[in-house]
Amino acid sequence: MNIVAEKTLKLIESQIIGDNGKSFKSHEENLLPQMHDAYKADKKDGLRDHLGASLIGEPCVRKIWLSYRGCGQSQIDARMIRLFNRGHLEEARFHAMLRAIGCNTYFDTNGRQYGYKDGMFAGSIDGLATNVPDCPNELVMLEFKTMNDSRFKQFVSTDMLNFKGYENQCKVNMYCMCKYQADVLKELNPKDPTIWNTLFMAVNKNTDEVHAVLIHRDDDWVEKNLDKRINAVLDNNVVPAGIYDKPTYFECKCCSFKGYCYEHKELPHNCRTCVCHDLKSNTCMFDLNGYNEECYTKIEVEMENDD
Repeated sequence: MNIVAEKTLKLIESQIIGDNGKSFKSHEENLLPQMHDAYKADKKDGLRDHLGASLIGEPCVRKIWLSYRGCGQSQIDARMIRLFNRGHLEEARFHAMLRAIGCNTYFDTNGRQYGYKDGMFAGSIDGLATNVPDCPNELVMLEFKTMNDSRFKQFVSTDMLNFKGYENQCKVNMYCMCKYQADVLKELNPKDPTIWNTLFMAVNKNTDEVHAVLIHRDDDWVEKNLDKRINAVLDNNVVPAGIYDKPTYFECKCCSFKGYCYEHKELPHNCRTCVCHDLKSNTCMFDLNGYNEECYTKIEVEMENDD
């Protein structure tokens, strides 16, 4: 069961009021230029070069399968680019809030985000922290999100009930950081290098309200689901079943991938929907370094729904 990080939230509130934001703004000024992701150009084709933890935790495995192949994407306009950039810039503000109340926060090593990679699967985190008021003796993982007013109110009122993808992402990242980055964790907290909790913080983009919960580590969920999901997503022969089987379900009605599940929409043309490309090794049988329409051979899939 996740719990609200009440001590951390109350201390942030009282600290910012107490010195009129002086400490917070000082840390923010120092941190903003260090947010490397905010200034990094995204890939033009919109396809990541790996299967990430931010995607693998989605409740619907078919959605992950389709998303990894570039389905459901629309043309990204200037507003969306600014929106993605804002999410990265907000990371500095979260770190500044935590440092203002005496937390030690860390967000990269050698100019790169903390993360890990295992074959085609990889993940990165928003940071690590010690001296967090709700977990004073632990090394805590940090995850930050920006939300619109409606989603933020859902988060405050229902905890992670409507954000299982985020919750699972944190569980996977805690497990994998301990598995692949044990030396880094030991250096930051020699007495107990294990990550037991994630401090998940969100800001309301409309009002600047902040809320936070602690997500507890859950190795059972990760060991039961992670490898199975990775193999299912990288399989070009079988499309995983969706979480529901009728377009009238609320989640399906609001899903940007529903056309593929219920309307026989054709998969986009790219390397990940081509039989010439092996997703597990990320290699092309023709040794091409990118998509070529002349050799494209689409995979044959049946988008059937379970009865």
